[in-house]
Amino acid sequence: MMIPRLKAIAAVAAIAGALFATPAGAITIVNPSFETPIEGAGGYQYQPTGAGWTFSAGAGIGGTGSPWFAGNPPDGTQAAFMQATGDWSATISQDLTGFTIGDSYSVTFYVAKRPGSAFADPVQVLLGGTSLGNYLPSTTDFVQETTASLVATATDMTLTFTDQGTVSGDIDSAIDDISINESSVLPEPASILLLGAGLVGLHSLRRRKAAL
Repeated sequence: MMIPRLKAIAAVAAIAGALFATPAGAITIVNPSFETPIEGAGGYQYQPTGAGWTFSAGAGIGGTGSPWFAGNPPDGTQAAFMQATGDWSATISQDLTGFTIGDSYSVTFYVAKRPGSAFADPVQVLLGGTSLGNYLPSTTDFVQETTASLVATATDMTLTFTDQGTVSGDIDSAIDDISINESSVLPEPASILLLGAGLVGLHSLRRRKAAL
């Protein structure tokens, strides 16, 4: 039989485990790999509609064999591109819902630079208007990146990718296979200790009352 103190410790461990648990991601991104059929010469289309995303001028979707990336995308046969110059930027965005206020979120995606270009522009990722970092594509192959985390302060936030156009000339980037990662914000260790002390004290009080 488990002695009372061990029962109290087990109860603390169970509650702490629940507090530290990491829930499955609940944020749904529409068309995260940009597989919506496109129209256009050369296997790409600027500002396509019905893709689930909002494309600014200079942004769109390209397929395998288009000039925006080399080889095959990591998921499917299409990827999004952002064509920027030194004078203006291109953006791709989507309004997302289902965030839990107080939980922490990051973004995972693949990025590649345009073949034949000696330069690359950093891709900035924003969630709810807050920058999660800048990611400079170093190769024409798609490379996976994961952003810094953001603690949600709203249930609805906009996810935005911006090719910042920091280099003069036609410098382009492609992105694909985007996902949102969610984790609970961990409670302070002092909170766990206080909870444990409270439970142990409550159990001791119950024992003393039962002995009277």
